[in-house]
Amino acid sequence: MVLKTEICRFSGAKIYPGKGIRFIRSDSQVFLFGNSKCKSLFHLKKKPSKLGWTALYRKQHKKDAHAETQRKRRRTISKPINRSIVGASLEVITKRRTEKAEVREAAREAALREVKERIKKTKEEKKAKKVEAQAKASKSAMKTTGKAPQPKGPKLGGGGGKR
Repeated sequence: MVLKTEICRFSGAKIYPGKGIRFIRSDSQVFLFGNSKCKSLFHLKKKPSKLGWTALYRKQHKKDAHAETQRKRRRTISKPINRSIVGASLEVITKRRTEKAEVREAAREAALREVKERIKKTKEEKKAKKVEAQAKASKSAMKTTGKAPQPKGPKLGGGGGKR
């Protein structure tokens, strides 16, 4: 048979059936006290965390270390699992893993060289386009004004205006 025990609102002790005092406040909140001592201390607005015999005090001051069952933590050991990745199958991955470091290094250098060449080409193309655009702009300026545009430099002369 299982007894329905309740807990004292003040001391934190177990209250067995047929024991204790039930107090209902005017806002319909129910309080259960183990005995009249707990009830009177509650009405005097004493803090249970400051009284050494209450469960709250013992918990705050770490007095019930033996009561708390501490489970031993199991270490989760990660076992290596071989799975294929989205971009490569398992065979490709194992082949890469068994390759020698020199081969991998050479492949990496070749890939880097190829990327650098591609970047160099795009830069050269941009430069060529820029030169063409400047040439077109200078020709059109020659036609409209009749003389070549002078390169812009720093303005010479005073600042003009009062200080």
